[in-house]
Amino acid sequence: MRHFTKGTLSLSIASLFSLATTSALAQESSKSSSATVAPQNAKKDAEPAKTQQVEIKAQTEVELGRKDAAAKTVVSNAELMRYGDTNVAEAMKRVPGVTVVKGVMQLPGMGAGYTQVLVDGEPPRGISVNDIPMSTIERVEIYRLGSAEFSSQGVAGTINIVLKKIPRSAQQQLKFSLTHTEKTTKSAEWVSSDKSGDLSYSLSLRASEFGFGFPQTNTTEEFDKKNQLIHKNIAYTDGDAFSKQLFVTPILQYKNKDGLSIRSMSTISAVEFEDKSVQDYQFILGRNYPIQSSRKSSKSSGQSGSSSIRINDQIFDGIKLDFNLGVSGYTSRYIGNETNFSNPQQLAFIRTTNNHMNNGGINSSLRMTIPSNEEHDIVAGWNGSSARSQDRRFQVDSYANNSGVDESLQTTKSIVDNLALFAQDEWKFRKNSSIYLGLRWEGVRVKSEGNTQTSVENSSSVWSPIAQTLWQLNAENTDRIRFGISRTYKAPPNFYLISPKFVVINNSVENPSLRGNPALKPELAWSLQSSFEHNDKEELSYSIKAVLRKISDIHRMQLSFSENIWWRQYVNSGEGLSKVLSFETQFPLKRFIADAPKLDFNFYVGRTWSSVSYLPKPDNLLVPGKLSANLGLDYQTKDQVFNLGGSLRYQDANPILISTLQRNFSHPSVDLDVYGLWKVSTKTKLRLSIDNILKRKQVSASQYLEPQSTTWRYNDTKPYRYLRLNFEHSF
Repeated sequence: MRHFTKGTLSLSIASLFSLATTSALAQESSKSSSATVAPQNAKKDAEPAKTQQVEIKAQTEVELGRKDAAAKTVVSNAELMRYGDTNVAEAMKRVPGVTVVKGVMQLPGMGAGYTQVLVDGEPPRGISVNDIPMSTIERVEIYRLGSAEFSSQGVAGTINIVLKKIPRSAQQQLKFSLTHTEKTTKSAEWVSSDKSGDLSYSLSLRASEFGFGFPQTNTTEEFDKKNQLIHKNIAYTDGDAFSKQLFVTPILQYKNKDGLSIRSMSTISAVEFEDKSVQDYQFILGRNYPIQSSRKSSKSSGQSGSSSIRINDQIFDGIKLDFNLGVSGYTSRYIGNETNFSNPQQLAFIRTTNNHMNNGGINSSLRMTIPSNEEHDIVAGWNGSSARSQDRRFQVDSYANNSGVDESLQTTKSIVDNLALFAQDEWKFRKNSSIYLGLRWEGVRVKSEGNTQTSVENSSSVWSPIAQTLWQLNAENTDRIRFGISRTYKAPPNFYLISPKFVVINNSVENPSLRGNPALKPELAWSLQSSFEHNDKEELSYSIKAVLRKISDIHRMQLSFSENIWWRQYVNSGEGLSKVLSFETQFPLKRFIADAPKLDFNFYVGRTWSSVSYLPKPDNLLVPGKLSANLGLDYQTKDQVFNLGGSLRYQDANPILISTLQRNFSHPSVDLDVYGLWKVSTKTKLRLSIDNILKRKQVSASQYLEPQSTTWRYNDTKPYRYLRLNFEHSF
């Protein structure tokens, strides 16, 4: 039996600091140690009087965010593009306090699915957020408690991706990217924009292809009550996948001098995916599985599109109106083929699967800013959407020696309706202190039916009050404290409710089949946050944050054995508690060493305490991670031609009970990424980055506790180092 223990950070942060500082000092060695400054009061009698110049500098989103009572963190496009990442999740994994697991972004204290991701304040429709071209993103806003304007389905918080507005002048940009792991993949992106009078447009076109291998080894060991090994097998899987993607985003905008703005934005995408894999079992001790070898292949394609029109105007004695109406659709086809052998030479059966999915929907939102005095910003409005989905799955199992054919057809239809009303007021009761009060009612209704299930209707609604306050502690506005409380919820995904019964090959406790749970209720949560923040004119900033969340009717996967089959199903499982304490700081080295090179630091460390009420201690956790840390370094040469930087991230791992029958284990992760940017000219950039330099082995395990035995399953996945080269040119 293998043992998993808690790991510690094995790479010295001091070594990385020393390496970056030494390189920076070498680049700056020619810098003069002193400079001659002409006295400011030296004047000549004959010199004519000079006109005083006044520089007016617009405040950045980061600076404006410090004054808002609703706390948020702003990540600029420059920060997102620093490493040349091809999607937003890859870029966000280096943002302090953000974790990315299998392409899904999540905030501290909660697992995947509890962080809400929006695009311009709306759920993404017809496209994944990771398909949005990076060059079209203006910034990313992170809300720990949320806002009444957004959906309340963000228990851990909300990540809002804000897209760029159309530039006022003509602009063309080309970007080419090559990424190498074991295979070399490529992508190209073109952005064009221009303006003529009151009309302006932007067109973004991105084409990419990527391929990857997924070799892995799964070892299964079963022990009896006397801890004697009674069963062992090893499954070897090797495979390759290849994908092609095309995305087109046209934007057209009309804006006149009276403030009327009409903006149309559409997104069209097409994706093709193909994979092949081989899985062979080696049975060392005990029983054999019915299927000992499989050969699988599949092809799928999908097309999606969304279009929206947004109107901004001022009506009725100064009421500002922001109205949005959109439609979206998605269609996909999947064809899979599995050739299964009862032993390496004996064909058992061939399974052919055809899936066809059609989704479509309409959405609308209205936001009204109501005039008031200088102390109040009053906003009210509504959000509504309706989505329709039809799924068709046809499966044929053809057995060897013409011994028979099994056919099954499963169809499902579902409707998801969402309606929300909200109102909020930010009251500035002192010069730079304020209170934010918001109230949102949100309701969700899910209706589904299918040929293998009874009709299901599930409705839920919640009132979500939000209160946040900002207190400035000094006249310079460098120190502030925040307090906030909010009510949020998480509606069960449609897949959890209506997933049809489907029995996987070699069904067992460690390889169960999935079925839906129409009775699943939404999770409800209260969140409480407090923080202290500091930032000064010398670019030193730091903050200390504490967040407490209490969740009821939490969703957890449950294993059960019925009909001689092992099933997994999501159920409501009591209460969860999450507490997070974090510290974050950013500063340039010049803040402490006057003659230091331009070297910027950012550091984050967070500690999480969590528990689930219905599971026994000590492994009754919400998330396996308790301690996480990020260190980032960015260096710029004196002539601003070269930029260098690195990101070091650590996440510990602890045993976690998934249910009363299953406990998961994983190793701590240490990831190091570096980048270099060469500004060839004012319009041309060359960027090189290397992700996952350490290439640490990825090993995980699961323990299954049956009445008569204990089963261990170990997963060993091959890690990859990512080498990326980007060429960017504007004209």
